[in-house]
Amino acid sequence: MTFHIIRAQNEKDLDHFFDLVEAYRLELDENACFPSYEKERLNYATDKTFIFLAKEGTQTCASIAFRPKTQTVYELKRLYVHPRYRRRKLADALLEH
Repeated sequence: MTFHIIRAQNEKDLDHFFDLVEAYRLELDENACFPSYEKERLNYATDKTFIFLAKEGTQTCASIAFRPKTQTVYELKRLYVHPRYRRRKLADALLEH
């Protein structure tokens, strides 16, 4: 099946994004990278963060976020590919997108 990339634009998309963030946290088995997880979720909905999701049909397979550091500089955040979808160049596709 073919993957497509969308920009997260609503609560449902944010839910899919944070489901992947939670899978990422569990895979690492630590909270060090996620000290302000709840605050992060609230901020992503209100700041100028760009979140993109890779989907196969209705399944969300991977995600990436870009958060503003200044008006012209963004920080790459939360690049994650679900283990079932690895080795398919999804991270490359998200970065290029």
